[in-house]
Amino acid sequence: MNYCLIPCYQRPEMLYFALKKIELAEGSENLKYVFNLDIGFNHTVLSVIRGFKYFKNSEIRPKKHGEFQGHKDAKQSYNLLEGYLYCAQRTDKLVYMIEDDIMISNDFFKFHEQAQQFPNFCTIGVKNPNRKIYEMELSNVDIYKTSHDYCSLGVCFNKEIINKYIAPHINKTYFNNPYKYVETVFPKSGISGSFCEQDGLIRRIQMQLDLPIIYPVVPRAFHAGFYGKNRKK
Repeated sequence: MNYCLIPCYQRPEMLYFALKKIELAEGSENLKYVFNLDIGFNHTVLSVIRGFKYFKNSEIRPKKHGEFQGHKDAKQSYNLLEGYLYCAQRTDKLVYMIEDDIMISNDFFKFHEQAQQFPNFCTIGVKNPNRKIYEMELSNVDIYKTSHDYCSLGVCFNKEIINKYIAPHINKTYFNNPYKYVETVFPKSGISGSFCEQDGLIRRIQMQLDLPIIYPVVPRAFHAGFYGKNRKK
């Protein structure tokens, strides 16, 4: 059985709609769902999770105060990266990651399963937020490969990628000082040290490897994050 990681924090209303979209998606009944609840989470998310159609095939993993000892800016990264490791150690093959503000299409899981048949670092379901890809250039294909374009939105990894390339960087040195870590370990990335949370870390890892990211020409998810950690209330 493949795993789907769903990090949660303080947006139960977003989570509600995200789960409704998951319930409608083809193949959603065949997954194990892991809800990683960040430290200080809004307890209303528990009620939302209990109403999830696949609650019986889910696991709730709340983070506790005192569990995370690193830099305050790495708390969210710890919740997500620890979740990746947990799922990668248990899944048959794939680890999906859908945050509470990602709304997926009915064929989201089908797209990833098909795209994962090709060599890749990861497959991503949203429109590429890093650069403009003109449809006329991709009129005869369903997917395309790119690099240096990682984003943490509707992602799917093969467990081997997580275990081999990402896991070595999930350590106390990174969590204690993520800014210094990424600048020390990836000095030639060309990315600002302020972009050092989990998505910045994973982006740097991908940039070092000769493994492409696969995007869909027609997006299979969209980011509905109107508010959150890096946005106004």
